[in-house]
Amino acid sequence: MEVVYVLAVVKMQKWIITFLLVIVMAEIGIVMETTAQVETTPEQVQVEAVYNPSGTHMHKDKLKVRFDIYWGNGSKLFNVHYVDKLDNDTFPENMSGDNFIEWYNKQPTHKELNPALIMYITVDEDTTIEEVEQHLLNTLTPDMVYTLDEALILEDSAHRISALLQGKYDISTKPITTKNIEQLKTTINSKFNTASVNIISSAEAIPYEPLSIEIGPEAISRDSTRGTRTVIDENGFPANGTGIITTAEFFFGTSASDTDVGTHTNVGMSVTSRDWENTGAITQGSKQTVSGLDIDVVTGDKWGTWWASGNFYKENIGGTNGLFLATDGIPASSTTFSNNFSSYEFSHHGIGEEPVPAGDTCTCPTSGNFEISDGNICNITTDCDIGNNAFRINANSGALIYAKVRANGCYVDKTSRRFIDKVTGGLFCG
Repeated sequence: MEVVYVLAVVKMQKWIITFLLVIVMAEIGIVMETTAQVETTPEQVQVEAVYNPSGTHMHKDKLKVRFDIYWGNGSKLFNVHYVDKLDNDTFPENMSGDNFIEWYNKQPTHKELNPALIMYITVDEDTTIEEVEQHLLNTLTPDMVYTLDEALILEDSAHRISALLQGKYDISTKPITTKNIEQLKTTINSKFNTASVNIISSAEAIPYEPLSIEIGPEAISRDSTRGTRTVIDENGFPANGTGIITTAEFFFGTSASDTDVGTHTNVGMSVTSRDWENTGAITQGSKQTVSGLDIDVVTGDKWGTWWASGNFYKENIGGTNGLFLATDGIPASSTTFSNNFSSYEFSHHGIGEEPVPAGDTCTCPTSGNFEISDGNICNITTDCDIGNNAFRINANSGALIYAKVRANGCYVDKTSRRFIDKVTGGLFCG
């Protein structure tokens, strides 16, 4: 059964925003409607996270599920993602430049709200719908929703999303041992099919530092498109660091299905995948940001995407840039690609983070101040309450906080190498 999700803003009167979630079950012709009304102020917006079964997949022996997150009327993201979509999904293959733009502007369109963020969450066979919804509420707090609304409209948004949502993707990291993966996916989709949460934003931003690893060209609207292919960006956009790609961006001209994205190495036209993930269906009309990925990357790797249907934006930039395969080439293992259309770059981009150093386990002091000042990384793994004493991270040191640290006064030097507030921990200063 094919399930299609459409979220539209129906009306807005006296700051009451009504969202209509239409679930169309195309195979049997049933249409279900649920309406949620939430009163907001002019500074607040409503956000809804809706389960999308197209993204359920296994990666590194772990089970991942997908939620599409929509920002309502009154948000900055609504203006970006409430877009015109073509009524006809058929694009001319061999048209580009001004001719393509002129053709596009003459096509009949309709309005539709796209998700501003796609979020993958790691679960296991026993995870309940209540646990999933609570995890979303814990992650998409009012402050987080406000901060994401500010961050996702920026050109370097993927750098920011990777940092803001760092460490917030896992409900369970238990390896999956079930042999029948397709049956497991069907069961999970049936269990979570009605999962959704609504959040009202605050007007308080969360401080963060954008991440730096990136790979691939910009995900932007371009002057032509290409149908189903596997494309690898060979030159010009290699990975600039080693670590994990956690966020991917796409821009499709018509909606794509069954997309894969990953990191690759090549010798000439022989391509081998380092790591990859399935990113499910990607809609058309605005840049789509996919978070919660876990794709290994090494400096110099090349970025590649496969899409089973739909049209991907591309642009002729001259020179030699791309490798192509007419079939699904991800994962690749010394697979021979073609350099046809090699002067084109495609609208896909990846952002990631450097691996977190393990550090040395620190012990909570039984008396006096808690100072990290020896230049080492200190891994705080147990809850630590030092009462009226102070917690300090001095110059050129760092801390990894996996537990709660409570103190009377805190100081973190701006030159500290790493300071991470994990989901399960935090720093509380009296």
